[in-house]
Amino acid sequence: MITHELIPLTLSQQRFVDALESRPKLRASFSMSISLTGPLEVAALLTGLHHLVLRHDALRLAMRRTSEGSWSQWFRDAPPLSEVTTCQAVHAPSDDKFSRYVVKLATRDAATPWRLEEEYPFRFRLIRRSEEDHVLLLTFAKQAVDGALYLLLPEDLWSAYRALLAGGTAPGEPGNGFAEALRRRESGGSPDPTEFWRSRLARARPCRFPVPAAPADADGDPGPRTYRFSLVGEEAQVLRGAVRRARCSELQVVQAALAEAVFERVPDDTLAITLPVDTRRSYERGVLGQFGVNLPLVLSRPAGGAEMIAQVRHEWLQVLRNRHVTSRTVRRLAPSSTGWLGADEGNNLRLNYLPHTPVTPAGTRGDGALRVVYGRYSPRVLRESAAVHLRVGSSADRLDFTLSCAARGGSDEAGEALAGSLERLMRRHVEGCR
Repeated sequence: MITHELIPLTLSQQRFVDALESRPKLRASFSMSISLTGPLEVAALLTGLHHLVLRHDALRLAMRRTSEGSWSQWFRDAPPLSEVTTCQAVHAPSDDKFSRYVVKLATRDAATPWRLEEEYPFRFRLIRRSEEDHVLLLTFAKQAVDGALYLLLPEDLWSAYRALLAGGTAPGEPGNGFAEALRRRESGGSPDPTEFWRSRLARARPCRFPVPAAPADADGDPGPRTYRFSLVGEEAQVLRGAVRRARCSELQVVQAALAEAVFERVPDDTLAITLPVDTRRSYERGVLGQFGVNLPLVLSRPAGGAEMIAQVRHEWLQVLRNRHVTSRTVRRLAPSSTGWLGADEGNNLRLNYLPHTPVTPAGTRGDGALRVVYGRYSPRVLRESAAVHLRVGSSADRLDFTLSCAARGGSDEAGEALAGSLERLMRRHVEGCR
């Protein structure tokens, strides 16, 4: 069933559209680039992309201001298959020139503002370089979806693609999962988390790791300093074995290591790490939409590493139990909630963790298989709002750590020292378990 009735925005949607009004250059898109090498059946892929739009009503979301000045949304009918994906052929004389051209397109798609009253919250682009060399660029409006799309969409897309290759049909009935979830949230039913957050926010304050100054203009912003390291192969497997034995999660170990690394360099006795938290219920795990809300994990200075992990595990479970923060919660807690509950920025420590589970579909001719690589043509539009921002990508055989420190806040030495401490603490978990 398609719904055209007006539905209020979630807290995270409302905070994001408010932030866009005050900062129009805020990064407003999620981007996914997929390199496809091998025997691609283009018709099946295009039909699979159309299936995504039919299956997930968040990809048919429209949004506008009402006459009273508030924001509302509704869900429109799906466009015809021919209008879902832009297809083009490119003849590039070298890999480098082809890569530069594709990244330019991805950057433009991600940086173009979204006019959701007139357009859909997605931009799909299939680029053909040769018969067995394609790139798929997928761009989505943050007003409509959260980071769960990196887990949900590849599985849905390639499941539909494989079904079509086998001569079947992808499920095509329009879905209405996000609209139904919004109605359930409007009707209430979740425990009130106000008292929990009142007690936590009494301790939550930005730590004294160098905080960025007021933003410079676009031409004068040097961008963040970035530091990277990885745990690969045996190191990743040893760490995961230790995590299982300790009965905690990989994310909790990373949270503890980041907190320890920061505590080593600041005099604070408490700190808060802002994390995007998924507020989906268990029966909504396959529903695409904007369910994410930024919440702080408030931690105290520990006596040792084991204590830090135990503290993180306890606090993280408490946050998850009280994650259903609403606009009413925020109003009750004002002004102490400002910058902490559901806002775009949060404080100056931020952590994003993404488990990568790429699905590779089988080829159609002989033994040739379609090789799928994610992230090769990422757009150059990344802008940081936190002084310290750690991103972790977790896949079957590796963990990739990217630590960004705002260039305006402190020296290179401070960022390098923090990155070195974080790497040492993560490798300590590995070495202690060999």
